[in-house]
Amino acid sequence: MRHRVDICVVKARNVGAARAAGAHAMLAAGARWLAFTDADTNVSATWLSSQLAIGADAVCGSVEVVDWSPHGEYAQLIEAHFLETYFDRDGHRHIHGANLGVSAPAYLRAGGFQALACSEDRTWSARSRPAAPASPGVRLPASRRVPARTVA
Repeated sequence: MRHRVDICVVKARNVGAARAAGAHAMLAAGARWLAFTDADTNVSATWLSSQLAIGADAVCGSVEVVDWSPHGEYAQLIEAHFLETYFDRDGHRHIHGANLGVSAPAYLRAGGFQALACSEDRTWSARSRPAAPASPGVRLPASRRVPARTVA
């Protein structure tokens, strides 16, 4: 089966600006759900349907790092830290721009991605949480049912 692919070229050298530009292009085309990943990340053929099946405003999936070598001499140290602190389970507290899906209304309510060189995903997530118990926030479950494989 073949699907149309639209490409959004961004010359910003800024992941937040790139994600925001892609989201803006998809929203302008009428997208109801935005799914974000990275160029060095692989997702399954059921990635989008798995995100939608969770039935939330947004979904933060888990990641499996398959190659630590981009970290050079620090690769083993960083991998050891990751393995000590990363929990691949439902309810994990990790936010990954490489594995994030969000409804268009929830993305807009939280103000979209900021033009940040890093942590644009965590910043968006923090802004999506309700400011007060009665405030409408974004329901953002973390799920291992939506995995992605990436290079560190």
